[in-house]
Amino acid sequence: MPIIIAQDGMTELETGFVFDDQCLYAFAQVSERPNASSSIDIYIDPKNKNHTTIEKGVYKFNVSADDKLAVYQGEDGQWATQTATGIKWKAKKQVSAYVVEIAIPWALLGGKPALNKRIGLNVALNASDGYTENISSNEADKPYTWCTLKLK
Repeated sequence: MPIIIAQDGMTELETGFVFDDQCLYAFAQVSERPNASSSIDIYIDPKNKNHTTIEKGVYKFNVSADDKLAVYQGEDGQWATQTATGIKWKAKKQVSAYVVEIAIPWALLGGKPALNKRIGLNVALNASDGYTENISSNEADKPYTWCTLKLK
């Protein structure tokens, strides 16, 4: 079932997730006006700690329209830059959109969670128009507000 973010402006995001024993995969399409330069954030709480702020073991992956990746892990309420060890990604521009594919190794996230266990998930669109839109009711730096993702 896709996640769609398209309420606040002209830029729209549609994303979905699949997995195997090695990685969590995210696929996204961002529709925007030509020559815009937005990015997406994927937030993961793989152990379902449900912290009230960002802490160790909570991750953020930012992929931009120009194919750049930044990886962060929570640390004492702040996002600390991490190395992108083992992550594979690609952002491919089209006329009025771009497509993102990212493979996040379970090893980077502390191991693959058991089937049917809750993983905290948020996705955010950082539009080039200057606004950020999260999944409805989710707050970027508050993992306890994030949606549920279960491996089935």
